[in-house]
Amino acid sequence: MAATVFDALHPRIQSGLRELGISEPTPPQEKAIGPISQGKSVLLVAPTASGKTEAALLPIFDALLKAPNPAGGIEVIYVTPLRALNRDIHRRLMFWSRSGTATPPRGTGGGR
Repeated sequence: MAATVFDALHPRIQSGLRELGISEPTPPQEKAIGPISQGKSVLLVAPTASGKTEAALLPIFDALLKAPNPAGGIEVIYVTPLRALNRDIHRRLMFWSRSGTATPPRGTGGGR
């Protein structure tokens, strides 16, 4: 198997990807994970269900796992514009927290 952007991610993330049955990044993930990991701003436009959420979240988790904040406190605030997207992100964050990649989200919200 050829090297992918997943190979550079923390082993816990790689384990979570295997648990999800994901072995290869989607094209949007392949293009975005590297630049996001380098701290670059990225505008990712791709169809629904193309892996955009993981393209954004995995580099964040990777940075947190490789350089944890010993003082604690807020490390990431992830804002979504839609309640349905917020719920989807929450569901995914719960998976990643169970896999040991992230801590459970402390709060999610959504307007009425």
